[in-house]
Amino acid sequence: ERQHVLAFALAGGVLLLMAVVVALSFGRDAHGWTWASGALLDDLMPWRWPRIMAALFAGVMLAVAGCIIQRLTGNPMASPEVLGISSGAAFGVVLMLFLVPGNAFGWLLPAGSLGAAVTLLIIMIAAGRGGFSPHRMLLAGMALSTAFTMLLMMLQASGDPRMAQVLTWISGSTYNTTDAQVWRTGIVMVILLAITPLCRRWLTILPLGGDTARAVGMALTPTRIALLLLAACLTATATMTIGPLSFVGLMAPHIARMMGFRRTMPHIVISALVGGLLLVFADWCGRMVLFPFQIPAGLLSTFIGAPYFIYLLRKQSR
Repeated sequence: ERQHVLAFALAGGVLLLMAVVVALSFGRDAHGWTWASGALLDDLMPWRWPRIMAALFAGVMLAVAGCIIQRLTGNPMASPEVLGISSGAAFGVVLMLFLVPGNAFGWLLPAGSLGAAVTLLIIMIAAGRGGFSPHRMLLAGMALSTAFTMLLMMLQASGDPRMAQVLTWISGSTYNTTDAQVWRTGIVMVILLAITPLCRRWLTILPLGGDTARAVGMALTPTRIALLLLAACLTATATMTIGPLSFVGLMAPHIARMMGFRRTMPHIVISALVGGLLLVFADWCGRMVLFPFQIPAGLLSTFIGAPYFIYLLRKQSR
């Protein structure tokens, strides 16, 4: 693994770059399949570039958040989407849009992060009663996800005109993404990813269990709170960009693990590359499958991720 991680990371980076180029240039129009170049590519760039970068950034952040949550909880089935953390972040964002008049962008990330952190905290408290139970945590997460989804549906059914603005976003579409939003998301992503390697010792020891962590002098509560906040911020930032519907945070860490990368940092790096590639591919397919109509990237990745989740459940039961 140590010998091959750099080669795989470079290969993954090249593959991701190629995927971005293909997503920018290759597509369909009224005359069929075309490879855009020159003036045509310049005309398409303002439309395609922001949404592809949004999908890439969201995929990377959800994958890293999935790695952190799986190592924090010791549950390989945990992810921001399965545990309802994405739904909690989405509910926090929508609630802030209702509470703050005018341009509330400056409040969206704190609101989404708080919603994600509170959701994860409730799940960990529920799972820790009477001894930590990964299965109880999974059930608590699914219950919270259902509750947040129901609340969002109630807000949609209320007929409030503000919900029309976020309906496309909730479905996981990158259609309305702007350059300014992509830049802000990219800056936040770089900051959060720069913090992640500082937590690698915690992420290495925590999966071994609480007793082992205490034996090596780790303060469990502050460590878990710090990792919880990091995962919540990653999830909230990604959710603000692509909405709450996605299974990238579940699939990417598992794919990286199946490739043989189990140590902390190699696992996170490869997961991030896989997550970015998955959502870029989902966004491209969403634009092309039913052309000229579009399928939101979040819905398409959920369509792929739901059967994968069932497969993992069957595999774990065996």
